[in-house]
Amino acid sequence: MSEPPRRNDDALTLLAVLTDDASRAQVATITGELGDRLLLATTIEEALAHAAREPIDLALVDVGIDGGAGLALVHHIPALRHDARVVAVAHRADLAHGADALAVGADALHLLPLAGDTVASTLAAARSRRLDARERHALAAALAAAHTTRRLYDRAMSALAAGEVSSAAGLFLEGLVAGGLAEGLALYTALGGAAVRVAAIGSLSAAPEEAAALEALARPGGIDGAYAPLRRDGSLVGALLVSGARATSTSILDLATLIATEYAAQRRARAAMTNIDDVGPALTTEEAFLAANEHEIARARRHCRRLTALVLRGCGESSALAVRRELRSSDLVARLGPDELVLLLPETDTLGAATCRRRLERRLRGLARDEGRGPLLVTSGAATFPHAGDSLAALLRAARARATAGAPYVALDRAVHALPLGELVPTLARGTLAHFPSVAPLDVPFPGLLALAEQLCVEAQRAGLATYLATDHPGRNLRAPARSLSARDARDAAPTPEAGQRDVRPDRRAASAQGSSVELRGVAHLAGCADLLVIVLRGEHASWAASGRLANDRFVGVHTHDPRLADLLAERLEEGHRRRNPESSP
Repeated sequence: MSEPPRRNDDALTLLAVLTDDASRAQVATITGELGDRLLLATTIEEALAHAAREPIDLALVDVGIDGGAGLALVHHIPALRHDARVVAVAHRADLAHGADALAVGADALHLLPLAGDTVASTLAAARSRRLDARERHALAAALAAAHTTRRLYDRAMSALAAGEVSSAAGLFLEGLVAGGLAEGLALYTALGGAAVRVAAIGSLSAAPEEAAALEALARPGGIDGAYAPLRRDGSLVGALLVSGARATSTSILDLATLIATEYAAQRRARAAMTNIDDVGPALTTEEAFLAANEHEIARARRHCRRLTALVLRGCGESSALAVRRELRSSDLVARLGPDELVLLLPETDTLGAATCRRRLERRLRGLARDEGRGPLLVTSGAATFPHAGDSLAALLRAARARATAGAPYVALDRAVHALPLGELVPTLARGTLAHFPSVAPLDVPFPGLLALAEQLCVEAQRAGLATYLATDHPGRNLRAPARSLSARDARDAAPTPEAGQRDVRPDRRAASAQGSSVELRGVAHLAGCADLLVIVLRGEHASWAASGRLANDRFVGVHTHDPRLADLLAERLEEGHRRRNPESSP
């Protein structure tokens, strides 16, 4: 039989398996006074039935019943109720069974008949253990929630740094809910005088997309959530609505403010881009382009990111269309002159910009050939934030100056564009290309060439990331000079970005995010390339290339610091590699 429950938050459920009437009465009295629930049993079968049906916190088991068979309950009750604790009781004649009970897991052993103090202290100890267990579970849950919140915060900051503001907002709110800081949230930003919802979750997931003004969200009769204004430099820039909040800390409001302002800036930049005609005949003002890119410059400055301005001159309307198709959706392009296109490439360093420029020039060369317009006459210049300038205007000045400085080399492109690698290297060695005054003869022992290349690799590694490309000569170990680059790659290589990040095509635009690269290319199968030796080193701030032949363990050829010639030699090496390995073609 069982007593009517008189439960409170700390009440226990006690199973008493007793045949001693005095002890049964004592247990009933004490549990009644304390408001605990009592389940009484006199047989093993009754005890197991109670344990199977009821949540049990504590069991008092007479291990001497049925000639010592009660000892089995010390094992069976915890097997049915994992949180149940078992205390053995026994008459003096059954103390041997009591000792066995302690050996198989009983918490304690008491003599029958039970005294009131014994029952009360046993219940108090069980209550204390249960409270400790609850605190441990609560702490573990809080730590798990904090871990989840931190993980989501980290992902939110990564998304924000990558320009994925909407994803960052969703992860931020999800982290607050996962951490038990709110039941529902809605984040708004000020845009065009109205309140625009950035993200919402939980009980506020149905919050309206827009409101007439941010202040309207705080008025009585509005949305059912606490209103927290978000301010920057004294101006109201957003609002965070919180339902079921335990606390709204300054750090939470600061991050909400950052996301709200980033979202508004991104929306304004996209709106400004609709006013830019990047392929039509109308001249777009430079002011409009500067306004559209203000957000990217500010983000790069705030998060210490790279971005590059790339100027292309000599681009007609068909060329502009081809350029736009080759770019990522996150790239910005505009016509700022009759034959000038300006590109802004977020998350792109000097090496990435060079990769982009080479791909665009290949595309434009093919377009010129298809349209029968003769050789390509496009010049280009790139400038990377922050090294070449800390504002878009400064970057454009630097990029335009480099495009102007590169104009004389267009003639060289026309002269050597059709030359295969086996003819290009001898042409350079003969010194017949007057447009390349930076090409110098080089006649050194082979170990001296390796030492020079190694010194330049070390300098490139100190200045940033670099790519090293050389011909493959078995037994010559042309990979050795690039040891410093390989070491940096092992230290600094970043993890692969998660799915859902910004649109970056697999053109190695962001190669620097994955570390420096060291590659060897076999070209002995090409005509005139059996003993050809080429090394190309392209760094963030400088390039170097050597090309020639090996004769009696000496290198005889030329070397140069000109980046366009380095690009040209690297392109020929890759073409030769793809000819031997068609499956490696991009």
